[in-house]
Amino acid sequence: RRIRGLIGDPEIAFLLPFCMTDDEAKLAVALGLPIYGSDPELNRLGTKSGSRRIFEDEGVQHPVGLEVEGERDLPRALAELRKRSLGARGAVLKLDKGVSGLGNALLELDAVDGDVRAAMRLEDQEIDVDDYLEALDGEGGIVEERIEGADFRSPSVQLRMSPSGQVDIMSTHDQVLGGPHGHTYFGCHFPADQEYAALIAAEALKVGRRLAREGVIGRASVDFAAVNDDGWRSYALEINLRCGGTTHPLFALTALTDGIYDPLAGEYRNRLGDLKYYAATDHLDSPAYQALTPDDLLDVVAERDLGWDAEHETGVVLHMVSALAVAGRIGLTAIGDTLEGARARYYDVKAAVDDAASAAT
Repeated sequence: RRIRGLIGDPEIAFLLPFCMTDDEAKLAVALGLPIYGSDPELNRLGTKSGSRRIFEDEGVQHPVGLEVEGERDLPRALAELRKRSLGARGAVLKLDKGVSGLGNALLELDAVDGDVRAAMRLEDQEIDVDDYLEALDGEGGIVEERIEGADFRSPSVQLRMSPSGQVDIMSTHDQVLGGPHGHTYFGCHFPADQEYAALIAAEALKVGRRLAREGVIGRASVDFAAVNDDGWRSYALEINLRCGGTTHPLFALTALTDGIYDPLAGEYRNRLGDLKYYAATDHLDSPAYQALTPDDLLDVVAERDLGWDAEHETGVVLHMVSALAVAGRIGLTAIGDTLEGARARYYDVKAAVDDAASAAT
């Protein structure tokens, strides 16, 4: 009742969940409000195995790979992978319900003949191989050839499926990945490189149309690997049937500039026709940042004139500010008239926060 009383006019209200589970559906029913999301039964389409099946059905290029039910399947699957992809040097094992790359394990194919366990390199450093394989036995997963190249990128496409079945390409991004083996999502640049933005948008549209036919509603994204070998090639890696790390930066940009992304041109223009770009992260962090308060952060951003400039529609938008004291972490979206300008603003904020934290300790 308390939540219901805070909502306001129910005729123009709806729920926008980060992801859809039975809990979100029950909340919508209890509040008597529509929810912009899919039946939780459709979440299977966003698993790693569900993604591969859709890519295969819709003719979307994706890595050579196989589904695995658990640890006992790995020797057979890896042997079969070597037969199907003769040039593959490495493989990626993925938990079926893994998120943000933390469910991935890398394997060098030449090193797995004797002991698969010993050859596994986990992206998630907070678990061990036994924990990982227990999870694999519980939920299954996939194993794929590792896509490699001298010029390698990790772009993504954000989709929106309406209740009427319309599919919109909302954005493309170049993801910034880090972690022990470069599989963990840290941030993004918007939009993706124009050299392949239209290519991945067209491939993602095939996926979006299939999702719409299945009854999916709301936001989703498709992650790709892009490799330049005398021309760009893309490989679809997975479907995220939820909001993600690229969702809220785009919300911030569109709310502040009232613009739209053109998937054919691979560019975003505000209501006046001006190009806009951003660099965003959820992972600007340091143990030293825990010495700062949210007010300290806001003060240093204001003092260095790094905040939002409504006249020029450039500047920095902060989020996760309350995580400073708990985790020494903040998030930000740095918006500029060029990608280089957006990245410069990003690093200006980092330098400012580093200086403030150093002075406070």
